[in-house]
Amino acid sequence: MNRMWKLCICGLLFVGLLTGCGENSAYKTGHILTPSGQAVSVGEDGAGIEERFGTPEDYAEAQSCYGNGYDKLYTYAGFEITTYPDANGNGEFVSVLVLTDDTVVTGLGLKVGMTQSRMVELYGADFVQRGKSCVYTLEKDVTLWVDIDEDTITRIEFRAP
Repeated sequence: MNRMWKLCICGLLFVGLLTGCGENSAYKTGHILTPSGQAVSVGEDGAGIEERFGTPEDYAEAQSCYGNGYDKLYTYAGFEITTYPDANGNGEFVSVLVLTDDTVVTGLGLKVGMTQSRMVELYGADFVQRGKSCVYTLEKDVTLWVDIDEDTITRIEFRAP
């Protein structure tokens, strides 16, 4: 009987591990992979963007509405990163990630140029249609905005809550 309990407990643990890994849940929070293989996620520490990704093609900043400091927009080939300062001005965080071409992919493999049906295969059909955008609410209240024109994805954007 003792051996039977051990087998049951091991079986339940195994099923629990499989369930926790379902649908790549770690990548449903606004995670992208750049052409160089670097990963960045909405909500992560935004300090050191240029050190991680190199000199941007374009850069802009403006006084922040969120906290003490500046919102910053870094534009790279294929993607953009926007950061904002925390309320106390003691750090900055990634607030928006935009994919502008097919060289950058989301954590689940979605990229510009794919079809709406492929988007549904990867992220499901639980989205709200807003004009030409399909809007998903992901884990941690991150939103995924997918712009579609004639069944082709033209832009992908993750936004922090």
